Amino acid sequence: MGAFLLDKWYFDAVDAEGRAAVVHAAVLRLGPIHLHYGAILAMTGAMTGAMTGAVTGAVTGAGGGGADGNDISGGGLRGRAGAVHRATIRAGDMPITSSRGTSWMCGSLDLSVACTPLDGPADPTHGVRTSAGGRHGHDARPISPPHRLLDREDGVVEWGPIHRRAMVEVRAPGVLVRGPGYAERLTMTLRPWDLPIDVMHWGRWIGERSSMVWLRWEGPEPRTLVLIDEGGVAGAACGADVDGCVGAGVVRGEGASLVLSRVRTLRDESLGDSLVSVIPGLRSWTPARMLAARERRWQSVGTLTRRDGGTEQGWAIHEEVRFDGSRADAAGEPAGAGGP
Repeated sequence: MGAFLLDKWYFDAVDAEGRAAVVHAAVLRLGPIHLHYGAILAMTGAMTGAMTGAVTGAVTGAGGGGADGNDISGGGLRGRAGAVHRATIRAGDMPITSSRGTSWMCGSLDLSVACTPLDGPADPTHGVRTSAGGRHGHDARPISPPHRLLDREDGVVEWGPIHRRAMVEVRAPGVLVRGPGYAERLTMTLRPWDLPIDVMHWGRWIGERSSMVWLRWEGPEPRTLVLIDEGGVAGAACGADVDGCVGAGVVRGEGASLVLSRVRTLRDESLGDSLVSVIPGLRSWTPARMLAARERRWQSVGTLTRRDGGTEQGWAIHEEVRFDGSRADAAGEPAGAGGP
């Protein structure tokens, strides 16, 4: 069908009581098809017994209201109080970003996102703070270049965080979430159904002064990337030889390990079910394997333990995508999955 391009932005925010919002903005081109996609997934109900000692943020949450664009209920959310999921293929322009912040507005969803870095973008090569006190300023560094995860004759895959620790505000009808959050960008010219991936694991955790981002591919060409940013100083481990650092409920990186607990399911459905109602004719040009891929996303409390014994708590959002449509067995479940 011609050349392919996917340019996808991801944003999220979680407040101290566990109210969460996840936002996607994307441009998709495949031959004559050209779509501007936007979506919001929000859980506006507090997570029972909010953690203590976590990063705090002022948040107001309410049940979902009506909005222009498609209003759809994601799998695993149907019937849950306070769940909001809306999507559109008339999302308009993509986000505006710099080292000092990122913003996006989607008129068809009446949605806005604003990110202000807490530490400035972290550079996994140099690990230098952007300014005194951990706040962005006139000396803020440029955003670090993306990681090239795959480079083949038929296309490339580039991915990287934009803001690992930011104060993020998400507004939409029935949703106002303001709290610590995260932003990243994925660019692909390789068609997703040609990816050498059987299972993908991804997640991010944000604490009071540190953050962790992880990515793991299982399949013919395995990849593992763990980024740890402690007060603006980052470390990275990448490659097939560090596969063991991302497991069910535990992520290990350079000098630190993260344990995930008290899990709430945000999403559990096939990509086909979530996108067919939004993108006309999707089944006619997308292979069945891609439509059957099952996405499961969770929200957890994460406890980071450093090599010196120090600990830190924060909220994590993490997911697993199985491209064969299967579900993980019990050994692959995050601790406490299927919670409130």
